[in-house]
Amino acid sequence: MAFEHVTITDRMRLIRRVSCVESAAEVLAKYWPKNCGEKYAAAQQACLEAGAGQLDPDEVRRAFIDAAKEASIYVNERSR
Repeated sequence: MAFEHVTITDRMRLIRRVSCVESAAEVLAKYWPKNCGEKYAAAQQACLEAGAGQLDPDEVRRAFIDAAKEASIYVNERSR
């Protein structure tokens, strides 16, 4: 379930390119800061709903971007 890619740079300056629901879910689960907020939980829920066919991948992208901003993770969300 692909979407327009998003590039994030975390506090350790690791750059990750996220371009699908599966990748977003993996980054949220494995690489996200420990102190997560409401938008993090919403992004995780969006991934689950998209996996069940209940949500469009572009909505997952938006939720992922919102969670990154909430966590003070740099996001480059420019479209091609």
